[in-house]
Amino acid sequence: YSIDARSGPFHSATHWSDLGARAYFNLNAFPPGLVIHGVNRDDEGDYRCRVDFRLKPSRNARIRLNVVVPTSSVTISINNDTVSGIIGPFPVGRALDLTCTASGGHPLPTITWWNEGLLVDSFSEVVTEEATYNTLTLHHMRHSDLYRKFTCQAVNSNLTMPKAETVTLDLIFPLEEVSILERPGAMAEGQNYSILCEAKGSRPPAVITWWLDEIELTDTQQEVLFEASITHSILNLKPDKSDDGAILSCRAYNPLKNDTIIEDNTNVTVHYPPDVTLQLAEDCSIISIQENDSIAFECLTEAKPNAYSTTWFINDKQVEPNLSSGILIQNHTLQLHKVSRDSSGLYTCKAANTQGNTTSNAININVKYAPVCGLHKKYVYYGGQKEAFNITCNVEAHPAPTLFKWALNTSLGINYIAETRFLNGHSQSTILYTTHSPEDFGSLLCWAENEVGQQIDPCRFTVAASVVPEPVHNCTFGHSPTVIGGVMVDCQVGWGGGLDQTYSVEVTLDEQVLAKLVDHKDAHFSITGLKPGSKYKLSVVSHNAKGSSVPNIINMDMPVGLAEKHTSSEHGESNDILFASPILGMLVGIAGAIIICLTILVAIHLWNDVKRCKHHSNRRDYDKDDMEVRSFDGGSLISQEISGSDIIILKADQHSSKENEHIYQFIRAQDNVYVEPRTLITKNLVGTLERKDRMAIIISKSPRSSMGGHQSPIHSIGNPHIYNTLTSSCQSHRNSVSSSSSSPPPGRGSPDRESTGRYSPASSVSSNPRISSLFASRRGSSSTIIHQPDCYMPNTAGDSITTPLVMPSNEITL
Repeated sequence: YSIDARSGPFHSATHWSDLGARAYFNLNAFPPGLVIHGVNRDDEGDYRCRVDFRLKPSRNARIRLNVVVPTSSVTISINNDTVSGIIGPFPVGRALDLTCTASGGHPLPTITWWNEGLLVDSFSEVVTEEATYNTLTLHHMRHSDLYRKFTCQAVNSNLTMPKAETVTLDLIFPLEEVSILERPGAMAEGQNYSILCEAKGSRPPAVITWWLDEIELTDTQQEVLFEASITHSILNLKPDKSDDGAILSCRAYNPLKNDTIIEDNTNVTVHYPPDVTLQLAEDCSIISIQENDSIAFECLTEAKPNAYSTTWFINDKQVEPNLSSGILIQNHTLQLHKVSRDSSGLYTCKAANTQGNTTSNAININVKYAPVCGLHKKYVYYGGQKEAFNITCNVEAHPAPTLFKWALNTSLGINYIAETRFLNGHSQSTILYTTHSPEDFGSLLCWAENEVGQQIDPCRFTVAASVVPEPVHNCTFGHSPTVIGGVMVDCQVGWGGGLDQTYSVEVTLDEQVLAKLVDHKDAHFSITGLKPGSKYKLSVVSHNAKGSSVPNIINMDMPVGLAEKHTSSEHGESNDILFASPILGMLVGIAGAIIICLTILVAIHLWNDVKRCKHHSNRRDYDKDDMEVRSFDGGSLISQEISGSDIIILKADQHSSKENEHIYQFIRAQDNVYVEPRTLITKNLVGTLERKDRMAIIISKSPRSSMGGHQSPIHSIGNPHIYNTLTSSCQSHRNSVSSSSSSPPPGRGSPDRESTGRYSPASSVSSNPRISSLFASRRGSSSTIIHQPDCYMPNTAGDSITTPLVMPSNEITL
């Protein structure tokens, strides 16, 4: 570059540059100087400045220009392969050479290796005009080198920024240990189990697989713990019995080093319920089993643990060993000796262990046997001559019968019937049998035959002539407790003569038929509209197609007292007799039966109490010759013309005073009682003590009187002191009654001989304080009812007077 100012001022001097426009001389700078733009490597060198003067010698100055060229690039390579960022992974324990190359640069750069700010290598092994090299060698990488950062830095001047490149190490950790942590032990078939396997040390995370006898299992879940150094795998296993004894393996390997596999094994134990198979013994044939043959069954069982019991069944009913019946059970074998047709059925066996029980397959045994007579709905057929009967003979046999025979067995012998007269079906034969003469009545015999043999005992059917039915018997009856003039009749039916029978009842009053019910389906009747105080006769008859039975006659006295007791002002008199509907009769009958049952139960209870009071008394005599059958109902005495009742009545004349005292004390000890002494019945006394929670029956009989054989009043039941008091009271009024009136008051009877057994009142002794005190109630309340006794005297001289009866304070019925 030159400036020529010889021809004029300096600012107008001529400039010449060999560098072109990149260079110019800056006259404004101080000191002025040469400015070069875009300096490059070629601009480096020695620069000389020469100034020529007009009058003085020239002057020269020399200066060196050093041009610094930054390093163009820095790279890191492994075995000539450039790497950057995270490098690897590299197995732990191996050596690694990292080469850093700095390309270009003037002057040549200096290369250094740094780790986390620490200089680890500053020696450049190779220096050329093109590049500078520095290799860092890691001789034995350890676990601690994981994610370690190494930086290569190139510097050639402090005028420029250093060039650098960093890499991070990634390492491969080897798999150290594999173990099954939760070994299941014995597993139950069909249950779900979770089994855990752990792999330690592997990086990247280990790959875990499960194997069961070299069969890979895929139902697993995997998770990584503690920064990939521990891997868990969970196997979901549902074992069956085929898995028992297999080897379960947990295998793990590092996916980057799959040449090394570590595994842990465990034996699989599966418990399962028995697998049961039933079969016949080798020498048995299911097809040819007949009666008296022997059969043997084998129950084959596969179970873990072993079955602890084996049970045998026929038609779901357990079979028990029975030597007398030929049933022998030994281990897993069932032996049946001398089988019969009852041995037929479905045989199964059931084995049980701790895992459950299993029933085997069923084997159907059909024992072949000769025909035997089956069940029949009818064995006896009744009819007349020239009457046809369809008779079916059912037999049981295996196999089914192939032949039937019929015969008639009469007093003249056995006559076989032609096959054309009967029709054979499956296990049955039907004959159309007609009786043409008396000789055709008798026993029909039926035989069957199959491949086993002929029926030994034939089926027997009797063909007999039908007759009229037997009469009804054991008729029981009673007055309705709710309907005035109502009565219920219940009879036991007899043999119907071989035919269906119906029943009729006829109501008669004074030899005049008032009503009649026919074609009744049973012998139970409910009748209403009977007039109180009247004597009726009921006639019950059985009927069938052959005729009618002998009538069963029932005589009834409709009670007056009961009618008066239940009749209200709104009911008028009626002579109509109604046969109630069967439903109403049934309901009334049920109610009456319940009342009768309760009466009997309480009577038994009280009678036992009385017997306990008589424990030390003498033996009692019974007079069955004097017994008369009586039906006690609402105050009337009803007699039947049917014998057979069996009532034994205790003789009252043998009661001792001590016993009377015990009886009276027992009755008086009950709560809520009063005295009703105004009723007197001769002959048999049938009295009912009724109460809501207590009921008793007192039956007494007095000895015969010396006057005309008539019965005297009953002996006293109660305290002898009461008896003496009443006797003296009545005796004191006897003369006054006789003198004041020659006829009894209305309603009390008459003194003539024809009214024997009826008694006339004397006078009331209601003011007698001794009697009042004797019959005072234990309750002591003002509501206690005390009836003072009237005095009843017989029309015949010499009869004793009666004592009152102690009755409950609610309704009393005699």
